[in-house]
Amino acid sequence: MTRYWEEDRGKINTEGFFVVANQIEISPVPIANSTMKLVFHRKPSTLVELTSTAKIGSIDTLNSQVTVESLPSAILTDSLVDIVSQSSPYFAEDDITVISISGLTITLSSIPAGMQVGDYVCL
Repeated sequence: MTRYWEEDRGKINTEGFFVVANQIEISPVPIANSTMKLVFHRKPSTLVELTSTAKIGSIDTLNSQVTVESLPSAILTDSLVDIVSQSSPYFAEDDITVISISGLTITLSSIPAGMQVGDYVCL
């Protein structure tokens, strides 16, 4: 589907969409039971120092555990952490609870789909 600009509204008579403020306007109006999938890039809203992150070295999905290369002292049991991918588009999973910590192994409330070795556990 082609993206058109707001100033083209009313001039276009082919299938497409417009971004108007914070809404998507589809033209022509779709028939019932239509679906549109929107994909966009997102970064976490708070920038954190690298010293407040832990790089994931291994993942145990069965036990919801990750082993990290080093553990910042600020990451504690019951902390809410985010998982952020190491590369663009910086996939993130927000507000995962740290259940327990043993050495460099962190047990999380859940392991997000798509999490990979090299991603970061961030405060």
